[in-house]
Amino acid sequence: MESAVDRKKLNELIRNVITRTKPSDAQRRGLERTSTPKPLKKIESQTSPNQENSFDRTSYESYFSESNALYQLEVLLQTGVHIDEIAQCLSGLESNDAWNLRDKLNKLGANPNMLLLGLAGLDSDRAWAWRNDLSTNSITDDRSIIKSVAGLDSVKAWQWRDKYDKSDEESKGDLILSLVGVDSERAWSIRKANLKKGKHLNEIVQSLAGLDSDQAWSMRDNLKNTGANDVFLIRSLTGLDSEKANYWRDNFFPFGLGQGTVSALLQSYAGVSSLESWRKRKLLLEVGVDADALVRGFAGITIIKFDNIPLPLEIKKIVKESANLDMWAQGINGTWFTGIAWRTAQKQNQNPPEFEIIRKPKMSDEIDDDFEEV
Repeated sequence: MESAVDRKKLNELIRNVITRTKPSDAQRRGLERTSTPKPLKKIESQTSPNQENSFDRTSYESYFSESNALYQLEVLLQTGVHIDEIAQCLSGLESNDAWNLRDKLNKLGANPNMLLLGLAGLDSDRAWAWRNDLSTNSITDDRSIIKSVAGLDSVKAWQWRDKYDKSDEESKGDLILSLVGVDSERAWSIRKANLKKGKHLNEIVQSLAGLDSDQAWSMRDNLKNTGANDVFLIRSLTGLDSEKANYWRDNFFPFGLGQGTVSALLQSYAGVSSLESWRKRKLLLEVGVDADALVRGFAGITIIKFDNIPLPLEIKKIVKESANLDMWAQGINGTWFTGIAWRTAQKQNQNPPEFEIIRKPKMSDEIDDDFEEV
């Protein structure tokens, strides 16, 4: 059983990961990895009518900071999160600090397949040198090799796909998945050809994640009518905050949802921090939620400041005992899939927030003793 001291340290780590503030060395020292997550129960909202009204008037600021993301991943590494979890969550990160972290993980013995996934979205000479080197490792598999070029539309990326495109159906499916975030004519040609054959429908719809064009929505409609799985249809909305995306989410929102659908909805909010997205997270939180999925849906939001909003407090009270600490790595930058999806969506400027920052927000005074400073 955890001691009161251990619990207080764990709560402090989770508080820091959620609010993305930097703990002191003393606060980080001795933090331990969480145990197996406990099942979640349905909870009742603690939000009063007055708090709900203040939620509507909330001013906030949110954005992604690579340096902050890397700092949080380093903190998680020090607390015992597995090196492979960190390795696969570096897609799209290419600062010197990011490469230093990859070097460290490689020396610590990270699985080369996970290191490859962490190269998704990177098209630099250094990234290609790593791909070439890792692909020769005896335990590397073709699935990770193909997915390592997810989000890329360069000549080199297509040559890479051609090189590892095998005749088996699994390989074809992975190639389609590597097209997540790719909006080129060649990518659409592959999607359409497989759709016409009725093959790889779930992979095709997932490859649309982050894309908000008329062509993408037309294909989603087609796939929905031809048997694509609901969970994968929702995954195709990852990172999107447009009117159409939220309309689609609403169609999956009747209560009584299956756990897989609820988890997919939560994860689809990666990179999305509009007030509407927080309202929907709150609704899902009230009917019973997968804490790991909730955390993964925070990817792409490393700095977030709220003015008089009670929701983060409710989230903390749920995840502090339930979320697997390994999942926190996926909730910072995202995996190879979510990391590419939310970046693709943000490049298309999906409904940017129109709220003025009035002052630097402060957390509510209602935080319980578990969240006091250590």
